[in-house]
Amino acid sequence: MNRPLFLQRPLTVSALRVSNELSLGSLLPYSGNGGIGSGWKRQEHLSDGALEQYSLDKLAEPSLVPVEEHMLVCDQCRARLEAIEPVSFVHYTADGRFHSRVTRLATGKLMARHWDKDLNGGRTLQSVSAAKQYLNKSFSQMFPEHTCDRRCSQPQEFPKARAAGRD
Repeated sequence: MNRPLFLQRPLTVSALRVSNELSLGSLLPYSGNGGIGSGWKRQEHLSDGALEQYSLDKLAEPSLVPVEEHMLVCDQCRARLEAIEPVSFVHYTADGRFHSRVTRLATGKLMARHWDKDLNGGRTLQSVSAAKQYLNKSFSQMFPEHTCDRRCSQPQEFPKARAAGRD
């Protein structure tokens, strides 16, 4: 899926399934505690579950447009998304752009995953350090010849305090 370049990542939304279709009511609003409200209002925010689903790139195409439009204009939701992603980086390999990210799940565990045009996989781990180690080791095994250049991003690590109180 193509995302706006400045985001350089997928966004997430909690989803309620209704006859195999994602209900827009499950995307918005965020009431400040992860709850889901009853209407679609620009000033309201994405739910915690929606942010998680976006981070994991699990949103169906019809749901991406409203979520990404909201993310473009909402600093608070972008900050909340950043808080559940303690590590995120991109490498430019001979095969193209290769993403690596850690997402804090609602369960308290962390999903460390890699993806590109041909691959999307990862592992659930207990700590940020274990997740980062997994990403570094698995990337090195997949691309032993890779040498970072100016296009590759350095792993971005965000303080625990910004991670919505989750460890």
